[in-house]
Amino acid sequence: MWRWCSAALAVGLWGAPAGACPDPRPTDPAATSYSYEGAPVSSFAGARVRVWYATEGKQAPELASTRPDGVPDHVALASQVAEEALDGFVSWGFQAPPGDAEPGCDGGDGLLDVYLMAFAAADGLASPTRCEEGGGVFRCSSYLIVERKPQNRGYKSFEQGIRTILPHELFHAVQNGYNAGMDRYWAEGTAQWAADRLSPSLTDLESYLPAFLSQPNRPLDLPPSGVTASFLYGSALWPVFLEQRRGVGVILGALDRQGEGLGAYAAVASSLQASGVDPAEEMTTFRAWNAATGERWEEGGYPGGASYPEVPYVEDGLLAEGGAWSGVMAGLSSRYRPYDFAKGQRVTLEANPERVRGVALPMVEGRVQLARAQALPAELEGPGVLVLAGVSEKKSDASFAVKAEAIPEPAPTPEPAPTGSTPAPAPTPTSTPTSPAPGPPSGAEAAPEVEGGCAVRREGGGKLPMFWAAVLGALWFGRGNRKRKKDRKR
Repeated sequence: MWRWCSAALAVGLWGAPAGACPDPRPTDPAATSYSYEGAPVSSFAGARVRVWYATEGKQAPELASTRPDGVPDHVALASQVAEEALDGFVSWGFQAPPGDAEPGCDGGDGLLDVYLMAFAAADGLASPTRCEEGGGVFRCSSYLIVERKPQNRGYKSFEQGIRTILPHELFHAVQNGYNAGMDRYWAEGTAQWAADRLSPSLTDLESYLPAFLSQPNRPLDLPPSGVTASFLYGSALWPVFLEQRRGVGVILGALDRQGEGLGAYAAVASSLQASGVDPAEEMTTFRAWNAATGERWEEGGYPGGASYPEVPYVEDGLLAEGGAWSGVMAGLSSRYRPYDFAKGQRVTLEANPERVRGVALPMVEGRVQLARAQALPAELEGPGVLVLAGVSEKKSDASFAVKAEAIPEPAPTPEPAPTGSTPAPAPTPTSTPTSPAPGPPSGAEAAPEVEGGCAVRREGGGKLPMFWAAVLGALWFGRGNRKRKKDRKR
């Protein structure tokens, strides 16, 4: 259902002096847009919230009561839902909205005021009030106006309507305590995320996803025309992704940084960097998860992604083998192009990596395999989808060029050359006779028997050292040589 954005309403309030009631509330006779028009009014207070309602007239809710105190059941249920929501937000780590305890303003007790009223359009709003400026940031308390009969505005029951509308507006009150001037896509997206996290069985968030996923070419942070454009609420998929992938701490860190004056995307980027995560890679992964929804869903992305609508691929059809794809992107937008390569292709991306990143996602039987994602450039074969993600807030044109080229056939491996490790063949024996070695002279004692090449036998059966064996051999050969010299002299 339609809702108003609290940040837009804050613009006209920042000039009001601190401590003043900057605009008439529904109980004020001077109120014009939302007024009880003089009808009798009552309220019901809980620990953190006070619910106001008319007791008669067209602004009154259903007044039936089963309670001993006579408080209408719908009023009591609205109080219960509001208290549970604020308790939940605080338990996640968010700051409670600032109180509005100011004389002359409704309540005056610091409780968050909720007014049940009839809407002509939309079904709820959060109005900043009592804003204090610091460092260019306005931190405000808030009051809420919520449809008193949502069951007449397209919801199945009062309970379904109040559990959908009230937590959304309450999270706007939380945001206003950090910075009442948050970017609209982030303000509405995180309010949708928070309400869905409280009550996952509700389908309000999912009802806006078609408007978001059907426009991948549109930058995430491009303000739409009008105050109730569905694209804003569908942008809740960004904080849904961040929480499912990184935990609620990333969103907490982003709101803290917005309270210091950073814009929405810069605050998220800073929060991611504090955890050692590259914001550009995270945005690319977000766009890859968006490719894996509906019938393309496979484990590894959104747990409920099979029920999400599918992003449209570009109209040019499959990227052909040896083909090219070029164009321009702007801001935080995305492109999707399928491929189906019968032969391996090397796919490259020419683009400024500070503006555009690319990833290839293989597909098996029509399902995207996120676990096998490859950043470009990549060598690809078979079916899949190329995802291009804008990773900068700059709205000027960022050109890109994708090329697919055949992977070259590997060069044949040469046969190995012979190595020197092959043993040489043994030499062939020859039949050339050799002269016998000179023996001992006639009548002389026979030479000792040699055992191996390292020792000779000596008396007593022992062995002589190799040194003495060499000496004895030299003496024998020397004697023979001297005798032959004498013979020649004759």
